Amino acid sequence: MKVVEQTDRLILRNFEIQDAASLEAIWGDAEVMCYCGGALQGHQRLLRSVQYYETIDAIGGMSVYAVTLKENQEMIGVCGFNATETPGVYELIYHFLNF
Repeated sequence: MKVVEQTDRLILRNFEIQDAASLEAIWGDAEVMCYCGGALQGHQRLLRSVQYYETIDAIGGMSVYAVTLKENQEMIGVCGFNATETPGVYELIYHFLNF
């Protein structure tokens, strides 16, 4: 696990393959994703997203990261920089569980 940043309560870290179930609760939620092209459907699509963000982090040094609670390691959201079709241009994104 690569920790990118942390606060007193939160850890920002790279995604791991086992995050797919937690990501499904976030990216698969229609309300969370209503302004982002809609909810992602399907386990394989979520895994491809994880692999994509691993790749852009390795290439560009920035990506979208898991946001977890320090107290129990529960993923509560994602945030970071999403690559666009224009090289060197990134979009700031954040998606959090609907509590």
